[in-house]
Order: sequence, then structure tokens, then C-alpha cells
Amino acid sequence: MHSRAAYCLATLLILTVASGTSCPRTFQTVQPAPVAFATPPTLEEVMRVVNQNRARIQAVYSTRATLNGNGFPALKASLAIASPRHVRLRAGLGVGGSELDLGSNQELFWIWVKRSEPPALYFGYHDQFVSSPAGQVFPVQPEWLVEAIGMTGLDPAGRHQGPFQRADGRVEIRTLLATAQGDLTKTLVLDPRSGWILEQHLFSSQGQLIASAYNRNHQQDPVSGATLARRTEMHWPGAKMRLTLELKDVQINPPQLGEELWVKPDYPGYANIDVTQRAGPASPPPSYPPTAGHSPPFGSPLPAPRQAAGSWPSAGLPAAGPSASWPAAGRSSLLGHRPP
Repeated sequence: MHSRAAYCLATLLILTVASGTSCPRTFQTVQPAPVAFATPPTLEEVMRVVNQNRARIQAVYSTRATLNGNGFPALKASLAIASPRHVRLRAGLGVGGSELDLGSNQELFWIWVKRSEPPALYFGYHDQFVSSPAGQVFPVQPEWLVEAIGMTGLDPAGRHQGPFQRADGRVEIRTLLATAQGDLTKTLVLDPRSGWILEQHLFSSQGQLIASAYNRNHQQDPVSGATLARRTEMHWPGAKMRLTLELKDVQINPPQLGEELWVKPDYPGYANIDVTQRAGPASPPPSYPPTAGHSPPFGSPLPAPRQAAGSWPSAGLPAAGPSASWPAAGRSSLLGHRPP
């Protein structure tokens, strides 16, 4: 896998959701979708529907997931999400064993790719991320990224704009997010009747599209009433990279998951490299071969570590064989004007 693919995979980790326990169960398809909005909703109504659904999802567990992208073949995967920052995603080819291990606990996060060069397990500490070289290069706090699969909410104290009705009838909310690199803009796109999250987009302070997520195949847990998409497509326009995570079975609020899931592993022959170390000046981010025709998302992947092991892996999962920008009218709409 090229380094840009490893980087995009890394954005699946460092995840955050709320904790909880209950009896295991899988989602059942709901047809038709429930009606949350009989008329065009207000901001308060959108917040209520989105936050109520988020509150119902306290933990998620799937042992029959798949992960694929445009740089590697489909991998069999398992996903566990428990308390805030307690997440584990492992994937492999089945017969060939593990190829990928992404994880996070209350203290730190990590990513391991079997075929990475140099061989290494990359990790970092949550409390050092923002002030670290990694945080300076990577303009998105890791905790935001789990929201890509639809496990997101709207902070009542947040800087929200909308709702706006798009030309396709969908409802859009825009939120300004303060970062060290300036205000980012996140757009949340919902179904106008069910209130289900269909799209999410993140823009830089200059209006450049950083990443997008598209949620499909929503299903509802019959006990909790929570709805979660079975399929999430993630796009990084700057890297021309796409990933798809598909959950073929889901348990919502399962019994307590084993503590061993949240322990950073050790893989013999793979160095442990801390990407959030503070000492010394930040190293320049690794570059990509000019023949690849791609630029890295968010400006670069994690910065090159200062250990002898070198930079982010340049190879990884087995091979399978122009940056967008916010339109001018859309930028003015951040001040309250409706988009065309």
C-alpha cells in the first residue's frame, strides 16, 4: 500500500464514542425510514434528532466487516468501539493473517501495517497530539474522525449555521470548528424526513475540501432505536484516495468488551515509533514520488519521526493492482447566506 493509503487508513483510528452495556443484538432493516421531520426542520429540531440518535449508540461491535480502497483489495475486518477513545479495527486477508491493526485507548492511539517499510508500529499520546509536530501538520483532532461512520452529534454550544435546504432536497448544517490552523468548516447533510446522516464534509480555513464521508444502508436497532449506516465511503480529494468500510453485522451496546482489546500490541520485528514526541523541531513531512500524481491529504501525513526508523511507511497492504474547493458562493454562505 502506498503511504497515502496508510495515512488515510490511519484516519479511521483515534476514535471516540460514549460507553455503555446491554445485550448483544444486530441491526434490522427499517422500511420505510421513520419520519423525523414532517416539515422543514429548525436548527433545534435537527440537533434534537441527531443528538438523540447519537446518545442511543453507546458501543458498537462487528466481527464481519470489510475494508477496501483504491490502493488494496478487500480485507476482512473486525471493529470494536466502547468508551471514549476505546476503539480497535483489525483487518487481514483471512488465510494470510493480519495485515492491519488500528487502535486507541484512553491514553494513546496506534497503527500497524504488516507490510510497511520501514517495519514499525506508529503510536501517539492523545494529550500531546495538539501541541506535537503531528498536531501541527495534521489539522484535525483525531477524535473528530470517528464521526465519519455517522456516530456524531451537534454541540448545543457550537457555532452552527442553517439548516439550509439543498437543491437535492437534503438538509445541511454547517459548523465552524476552531483549530490552531484556523476555523475549519464541517457540513452535515441529512435526509429531510428521517434525519439520517447521509454526508459529512470538512473544509479548511481556506475553503479547501479536506475529506468527505458518505453514509449508506442505514439500519435501526429494534431495542435502542439507534440508527447507524452499514456502509461508509470516505474520500480524500487531495490524495485521490477512497476507502469503504462495510459492516455486515453490528451489535449495538453489546456486553462489556474485553480489556485486552484496548492494549497497544507489540509485533516482533517492528519498532515502536512515537509520532507525538515534543523534543526538537518538527521534521518535514515525507514526500511522495512525483510520478504518482497525488498530493497528500490535509497537506501531509503524520510527520517523519526522528528515530532511525524513518518516516511513515512507504509500502503496506498488498496491492490490488485535483483537490476540490468550497465554491465562492459557499464561502459567503458561511456568513449566513443560503447556498445556490
